[in-house]
Amino acid sequence: MKIEGSHAIDKDEILPHLALERVRKGGRAVDPYQLQLDTERVRQAYIRKGFFGVKVESHVSGETGPQTVTFSVIEGPRAKTKVTFENRPDEVSESELRSLVPIKDGDYFDYEIYDLAKEDVLKAVQSVGYAYAEIEDSSVSFEDGIAHVVYRFNISTRCRFGQIQIMGVDGKLRSAVMNRLEFKAGETFSQKALDDTQHNLYDMGRFSTVHIEPDLEGGRSSVPIRMVLTPGGRGELRLGGGGGYDSIAPEVRGRFGLSYIPRPLPLWTLGVDGRIALAFRSLPDSVENPTGGIDYEWRVRTLATAQRIDLFYPRVTGVVGVGIDYLTFEAYTMKGPLAKTDVTFPLFARWLSFRLGWQIQYESFTNISDVLDDAARMQYGLAEDARVAAYSQSIIAEGRDDPQNTRKGVFFCSSHQSSDCFTRSVRSSSHSAVGRVRSGATCRRPNAILQVERRANAAFRFTSSRRACRAMSMATAISNPC
Repeated sequence: MKIEGSHAIDKDEILPHLALERVRKGGRAVDPYQLQLDTERVRQAYIRKGFFGVKVESHVSGETGPQTVTFSVIEGPRAKTKVTFENRPDEVSESELRSLVPIKDGDYFDYEIYDLAKEDVLKAVQSVGYAYAEIEDSSVSFEDGIAHVVYRFNISTRCRFGQIQIMGVDGKLRSAVMNRLEFKAGETFSQKALDDTQHNLYDMGRFSTVHIEPDLEGGRSSVPIRMVLTPGGRGELRLGGGGGYDSIAPEVRGRFGLSYIPRPLPLWTLGVDGRIALAFRSLPDSVENPTGGIDYEWRVRTLATAQRIDLFYPRVTGVVGVGIDYLTFEAYTMKGPLAKTDVTFPLFARWLSFRLGWQIQYESFTNISDVLDDAARMQYGLAEDARVAAYSQSIIAEGRDDPQNTRKGVFFCSSHQSSDCFTRSVRSSSHSAVGRVRSGATCRRPNAILQVERRANAAFRFTSSRRACRAMSMATAISNPC
């Protein structure tokens, strides 16, 4: 099959959806009735794009053997758009409704865009109190090269929220749900408030489904709301892996995470996170080892955390954690426990939040390289154990429609970390040995992340980081506050 004279629509948008495509794949002859139907389908595809005067003819060549179906298209002029609203309530302006239809007046008409805008236009009217509003008759007419798009509303009594019934939760979890409602009984009905409430409840991470159903039976001015919440799974296991390469020590990495929501403590999430890396360092030839070889360096962090939502105040989240590090480098091995805490709370808007964190780690050093004598160990801070403290501040803007299963949206995080020490490298004549410099100065690391997503499987991520020192200690660098 082929299409001739088509310029506005690619053939791959039409031919795979025709009934004759199944006939072709089945190796059967052309059915005249199906050919007639498909000819009309091709014509309708152009009409939906605004070619109201399109002409489509079809013919079949090849009476024996393979047959070729040709659709000849004369597109004609494409209609421009003109949108109007009839019987619009005074509480919502025409400019507000017009902004919800993403075709400007004078742009080429597209039926799909016009049709998809109906839901948003109707929701805008329902969000100013008209719960029973309907788009009674939306139509498209063609005249003098213009596609006249008309949205006609059927509105009735302005409504208010009635009794609110919540099913599926109790106790403290019910109180947390109540704190996330964007409406109260007696307020003006708003479909947007219902949608925002549903978004808030999914953000809690406690429910697999959230159904918010206004009872529109009977035409009452007070609309009861019924909410049915289904708890999600209490446990989650995450596994991941990767690798890194440099000319000195390439490495492979693994990560696992386990979280659990205890039934007696529905606002708490207990978790364990583990990160493991194995670096492969080539050893130089020496008298003791004339053939060189490979030295394996293990780097492990394990962190146990407890997270509490609605900490002292609605939508404030607190986290405490304890863990241990075991990091092997060429010049030394560093190990020691760590503790951290952070709190996140909303700012001026639901999508904007601020996070403040603090961390302290005890570091002890063993297996120090013989390349470093006592004076060098003192100079680089390896002669004695140390405590490293760090704090972080983050501004987070969450604009994704669903952080767990994102279809579209934007995420931005800007953070700043400070620590009381930093590391640098020192090299000997035989091989490199990494030492540590102790300093009373503060080490700062600004960091920013911008992530733009259109679908769950297609995202753009940009990260910018600037450090006031060469490298942070592992205790600080491994914990990105974003």
